Amino acid sequence: MSGRGFRGHRKVRRTVPKMRDLHTGIFTDGSCPQNPGLGGWGWVHVVNNRIIDSDSGAQPATTNNRMELWAIYAALLALSPDTAATIYSDSQLAVNTVSVWARGWSRQPWFTENGTERKNLDIVVPLYRLSLARPRVIYRWVRGHAGIYWNEYADGLAGGRRQPSPRIQREAGGMSSLGSVAAEVPRP
Repeated sequence: MSGRGFRGHRKVRRTVPKMRDLHTGIFTDGSCPQNPGLGGWGWVHVVNNRIIDSDSGAQPATTNNRMELWAIYAALLALSPDTAATIYSDSQLAVNTVSVWARGWSRQPWFTENGTERKNLDIVVPLYRLSLARPRVIYRWVRGHAGIYWNEYADGLAGGRRQPSPRIQREAGGMSSLGSVAAEVPRP
């Protein structure tokens, strides 16, 4: 039975690279040690282990989840609408929010079944809208602190940055946060 898999099928050699061998993509991370408190975010875009672009920044009085979402938002801001890319995050919440849940939430409109407003809508709504404008971007979860070099690099950017990013202030209209977007969220 050697060399055979389930039900007599031959074992297929794995062609997908192991996560720790990722050399191309956009890696994002958020950090907020006090949670809530001063938080940081960072992202790095690499192709064949060469840094193409990166950015990082911080926000006062925030949470880790917000920083994870913000890192993806900031990375998307840097991409042109026609760019094909894979964004990797070690936050399942952030990946699922942008790639799965927000679509359903936008139809409900943005409220839970019992009528309460979903958390972090001031970042989720613009993040979802930006993701719709970047249709060639896909989102993948990676395990944090598992030896994935570029994920660890993004973690270092997020943990080491404690001031607003000049790029985000410029591209997001001078805002260091998206608090004013909350007014756009439809009410039931």
